[in-house]
Amino acid sequence: MQCSLLRTVAQIISVGSIACIHGLVAAREFSPIDYGAIGDGVHDDTSAVRKAAEAAAVAAPQSVLKFPSGYTFLTSAFNISASDMTVEIERNATVLASSDESNWPRVPPLPWYGGPSDYQ
Repeated sequence: MQCSLLRTVAQIISVGSIACIHGLVAAREFSPIDYGAIGDGVHDDTSAVRKAAEAAAVAAPQSVLKFPSGYTFLTSAFNISASDMTVEIERNATVLASSDESNWPRVPPLPWYGGPSDYQ
């Protein structure tokens, strides 16, 4: 079965975008734009990035968190919680970290063998 046929069938039965991985397997794409991101590098897109990442994790395996070309996504921390999903940052797309320190909570490190935690 060819990828174009899989893409057509998958687009008919799903709401998300469809991509081809390894030429034959249909995968769902989840873009922050589809979850309300502005992508201008000024507005905080964290909520939309997190929603897209969560949706991709639920749809894994063979899901893609995709940052499309032409956008700059201003974001703080977000989780990639599924080990079998892909993150794709297209050429001419930017994922920009927020410079607001309040958006980056301090998380204590796990204790390591041989010594105490170095969290202060």
